[in-house]
Amino acid sequence: MCGRYVSTRRPQDLTQLSHAAEWPTAEALARNWNVAPADDVWAVLERTPPGEGPAATSRELRPLAPVNPAAPTQPGAEQHPRRPGPGIR
Repeated sequence: MCGRYVSTRRPQDLTQLSHAAEWPTAEALARNWNVAPADDVWAVLERTPPGEGPAATSRELRPLAPVNPAAPTQPGAEQHPRRPGPGIR
């Protein structure tokens, strides 16, 4: 039961609150009152092109799929090992 949370905001609300560009309307995620670690969720992706200043930063709303720790990583991707927490040995 660790790591669960609620995701009830509509994409329109998240776009307005985060000042993000419009979301891909073909994507739809239902409201969820018990988001599990393996569920897709809405996320705001913020990017600044290399060598550009903050004025070039863009935000976009998109569905985010959970990371599969068994999947191969892309070259140059950062990896962060999981830290053991209570109950993980």
